[in-house]
Amino acid sequence: MAKVLKDPGVGYKSNRNAQRVIVNGQSNVKHINRSKTIDDLYTYLITISWPLFFGYVLCGYLLINLIFALFYFSIGIDEFRNSSGNIWEDFSTLFFFSAQTITTVGYGAIAPEGILAGVLSSFEALIGLLSFSFITGLLYGRFSKPKAKILFSKNLIIREFEGERTLMFRVMSKRTNLMIEPTLNAVINITEKDNGGEFSRQFYQLILETNKIMYLPTMWTLVHKINK
Repeated sequence: MAKVLKDPGVGYKSNRNAQRVIVNGQSNVKHINRSKTIDDLYTYLITISWPLFFGYVLCGYLLINLIFALFYFSIGIDEFRNSSGNIWEDFSTLFFFSAQTITTVGYGAIAPEGILAGVLSSFEALIGLLSFSFITGLLYGRFSKPKAKILFSKNLIIREFEGERTLMFRVMSKRTNLMIEPTLNAVINITEKDNGGEFSRQFYQLILETNKIMYLPTMWTLVHKINK
């Protein structure tokens, strides 16, 4: 079982059971205790999974409507319609009025009659326009973000090729579109034990027979000749 390393990445210290740095073409490094700012929000929201993204949208939609329903309820149901005498029925009515206002649907069943209710509902309509514009931008960002679907062979093969021992592995594009001029650089990361008994991480650039091709229609076999 591989162990989790607390390596800040500033040295070559390693562990005998260190995991791979790259797994299936994705970074296996986890960043913890790193400060985050509001500028990171956009990047976070376009990189999370679709279920989590829509979960955030739903929770935000319900939360905003709940807050404004509480505001409306605090200024009084009489600012909108006659009270039914049931608190929960009046509150649910204001909640659905908030949903109609923030989405600018406005079915016309109830409407604000007082000045304070009109100002508050106008402000909510503005919040709704800004919120849906923000969500639309996020949807566009998620769809337009380029994602390379690269598959790697699960095994590396060592075999004779042109009279020399070679290391081979394959890559291919999971998408049906054609990749133009793909370039691949291969680096092998080996954890070695030194004379003092400490483990260190060593990086070696692999010289490939071909590291760039004109286009990738199906799959590509990478070949590295093993020498000293």
